[in-house]
Amino acid sequence: MNKGKCLTLESLNAIPILAMMERSSLPWGMKDKNSRYVYMNAASLAYFNVPEKFDFEGMTEDEFPCRWSALAQYYQLHDRKAEQTPGGAEIITMTYYGKDQILEPNYCPKFPLYSQTGEVLGTIFYTKKLSCVSITDFLINYDHRLSRSRRR
Repeated sequence: MNKGKCLTLESLNAIPILAMMERSSLPWGMKDKNSRYVYMNAASLAYFNVPEKFDFEGMTEDEFPCRWSALAQYYQLHDRKAEQTPGGAEIITMTYYGKDQILEPNYCPKFPLYSQTGEVLGTIFYTKKLSCVSITDFLINYDHRLSRSRRR
């Protein structure tokens, strides 16, 4: 096996986290300790419907020309909670996302972003649409699976 292509604990320091985020279909981002955006991947820019020419770097949510910016104070409180909690913090919001501006629930876990010395630099987050399943949908799916297993 080629040792240069093998993933080990030692090789993890050489993997840039941005490379993972850039290739992800999930919206990812990073903010500093003042909730100023440092990074958003293409999926994040699309999901949050950030205008193409808008320079987000150094901006806080309330400076974004987007409908969800009205929730800035809550997002920033969430950032502080995530920075103070080693396990991060999770939030579910309901606002307008995407180009179609559809009102839908959004799940967003945030985690503290640490320096090599353990100092909290800000937060790193990803977000995605929250999939909701009704009791009716669950029971229909469960009944369908149950009847298939009985036929075997």
